[in-house]
Amino acid sequence: MPHKTEAIAPGKVILSGEHAVVYGQPALAAAIDRQVHTTVYDLPDQSNTVSFSLHDHKPHKTYSWECVQQNSQKIWHKHRLYRQSKGDNNPVIRHPFELLQVILVHTLQRLNLSPSLGIHLRVQSHIPIGCGLGSSA
Repeated sequence: MPHKTEAIAPGKVILSGEHAVVYGQPALAAAIDRQVHTTVYDLPDQSNTVSFSLHDHKPHKTYSWECVQQNSQKIWHKHRLYRQSKGDNNPVIRHPFELLQVILVHTLQRLNLSPSLGIHLRVQSHIPIGCGLGSSA
């Protein structure tokens, strides 16, 4: 049976100073009773593969670990160009699966880990999109 690790994060509402944070100023925020649930499964029989599933995107995506690392590096490069105002007007991240790859690589690097087994990352959000509750973050 695969091992699994779960995490839950609440959505948020900014009560005051929503636009002020863009300029480094404080804001008053509070958690709400809607969450994002993330589960990471070890897949012992699928070494070197990483699959992602989002509850509102079908089908799920599967990549090799090397591909995930390369995609993450490309996105960080596009982000650096954007920050230096040298990028084009295209978005840095075009699809949620790209963001998941960057997050996974960054998290494993910070923990000084490298996957020896296959990984399946499942994300289910109960936070409404486009309502300013933190779903895009």
